[in-house]
Amino acid sequence: MHHGIYKGIAADKSAKRILILGESHHGKDEEKGIPALYTTQEVVETYLSEKVTKRNLEIFHKIAQSFGVDTTKEEEKLKFWDKVYFGNYVDEVCGIGTNDAKYVIEKNKVTYNQELAEFVNREKIEYIFCFSVLVYKNLPNKYAEEEKVVAERKKRVFLRRGTYEPGDFFDHSVTVYGIPHPSAQGGFYPQDFVKEFEGFVNEA
Repeated sequence: MHHGIYKGIAADKSAKRILILGESHHGKDEEKGIPALYTTQEVVETYLSEKVTKRNLEIFHKIAQSFGVDTTKEEEKLKFWDKVYFGNYVDEVCGIGTNDAKYVIEKNKVTYNQELAEFVNREKIEYIFCFSVLVYKNLPNKYAEEEKVVAERKKRVFLRRGTYEPGDFFDHSVTVYGIPHPSAQGGFYPQDFVKEFEGFVNEA
């Protein structure tokens, strides 16, 4: 888990402990291959503090919108991010529009999964929303996976889900969702997931 994980001010007090799990930070060639000089906490706080969202931070809009959040309403947006944790699976900067994350994960998957388990156990996370099918598919496959088609365009859009029983990988029950990356080829449409996810915001 990349250093400086974002933790909303009410994340550990919410009825549902939710971790939004991203893939990696992305940057220019000279930044690749090493941990970022900034923390994940700083990135999310920058997004939340800006009046106009920069293009490279639109991913956070799309994630919130997937849960039915109206990101044009500042109070609603802040309320959502106050209730969740956000972290990246890969601990080094990857190139923009490259397969860097795939190759880094292949070399470090055991370490990344161990770090994830330690964090989830410590914070008692109950739900993980992987906004990266690549990350989702590299978690230990110790559950019966369910796949659901949530949209039909040029190709089907799938929502994947698996539940770990206590002792399978984490020390308590954890449900994990696999969602396409918000910058996925073919586009990312938050409304595809609202029907499945909007209850989490209201209940958390």
